[in-house]
Amino acid sequence: FPSHDSLYKGREHPKYAKLIEIVRKNLVEGGRLIVFAHYRNTVTKIVEELGKIEGVLAHEFIGKSKEGMGQKKQQEEFQ
Repeated sequence: FPSHDSLYKGREHPKYAKLIEIVRKNLVEGGRLIVFAHYRNTVTKIVEELGKIEGVLAHEFIGKSKEGMGQKKQQEEFQ
């Protein structure tokens, strides 16, 4: 399979723009939103992009691996 970079030749995947649009439309004070992604580098990019939106506090939660966060750590981080 071609890499992400070769598919988009340095351009952003259009899903990031759509995600930002959805988050902005649904941003409610005190509301929470969970975005799932398959790849760690995608998670990092999503957190980076969402962090640019005023009023959004984005956190990275990685689970199900020895390098990931356990449920207790995720709960502590999210509170």
